[in-house]
Amino acid sequence: MDIHEEFTQWTIRRGLKIHDIKLHRFPGRGIGIAAKKRIKADSVLLHVPHSALRTQYTVSRPVVEATKEKRISVHGLLATDHALENSLTVFQDDYKPWHSILPSYSEFQESISICWPVALQKLLPPMAKIILSKQRKKIQTDWSIASNAFPCLTFEKFLYSWLLINTRTFYFVPPSSCGVHRPFPKRDDCMALNPFSDCFNHNPCPSASVKVTESAFTITSTRDIDLGEEVTISYGNHSNDFLLAEYGFVVDENPWDEVLLDDYILPLLDTAQKTELESVGFLGNYLLDRNSVCHRTEVVIRILCLPLQRWRRFVHGLDDGDNDQPQVDRTLLNILTELKRDVQQTLRDISSFSDNFSIQKKILDTRWRQIDKLSGKALNKCQAQD
Repeated sequence: MDIHEEFTQWTIRRGLKIHDIKLHRFPGRGIGIAAKKRIKADSVLLHVPHSALRTQYTVSRPVVEATKEKRISVHGLLATDHALENSLTVFQDDYKPWHSILPSYSEFQESISICWPVALQKLLPPMAKIILSKQRKKIQTDWSIASNAFPCLTFEKFLYSWLLINTRTFYFVPPSSCGVHRPFPKRDDCMALNPFSDCFNHNPCPSASVKVTESAFTITSTRDIDLGEEVTISYGNHSNDFLLAEYGFVVDENPWDEVLLDDYILPLLDTAQKTELESVGFLGNYLLDRNSVCHRTEVVIRILCLPLQRWRRFVHGLDDGDNDQPQVDRTLLNILTELKRDVQQTLRDISSFSDNFSIQKKILDTRWRQIDKLSGKALNKCQAQD
């Protein structure tokens, strides 16, 4: 029996009901889910009872006892539990079939930017860098608690487990049961490991949807699916910078893609302008998507090129801003020109990096070419209106 079939049988013993789908290795995408036959829309493909999930309430007692006074995050708790489950004798469930199909640490080193050398991390897009910084803080906090509780635990093993939790958990709020009321957890703590479901790859235009009921997760086809076709779900409406930093991949056609422009706009603002923007909630987070810049960007560009009173009228909805659009477009044109120039330099920097990191280079090159395409489209639009 191969590892895919062994894992499938293991999940069935845990109560999963699997219909007309199987694990399959897709070139360049790793393990995913394929249709075993032609599937009609609205067909239930997978049923996962809550009893098969791994949550904060299934963590082994030694891990809970050792960390309960330390305020470790649920993410850190699950990571510690996973990292130690082959070391502690209290584990009664054999998770080897599941472990055998999980990505290796070396695969994470290639795809997940927190595992990259600092010199490569510096070549990430701005939004990905922000996410990376937040990840570092979370990992360091969790690692400090876990390592003090379990000195035998190595950082590499903990990081590997932390990344498994980060890339494979589903949003989940355990329902109250048997009259036991549980306080509603923080959003970041609403997570569950969901074996087999975690093998579905992401697509912004998926062929299946996920639903959570009081007793189970169900995954259902949203359209007809051909024999052998990959079955996908959506991880959420995420930009490619988010997908890159959190999951280690980008998608070619992403309707939710966007680029952060803060590095090009904030340095243009003086202190008074920043104060004015902050007072109305428009300081920072300026984005360019596939169609245009966001409203926040429209607001900040106007404070750069208009008299203050006219800018205030626009902010408060007293002026539609149409008469000022040519000035706005010219200012935006300068910003996008600088962005495009930096993109070209970054692509050259990526190309000159050591070929020992060819996979990382390919991921970065792909992402920056997507940014180049987005900025080029917006630049052409501005030039046409000038």
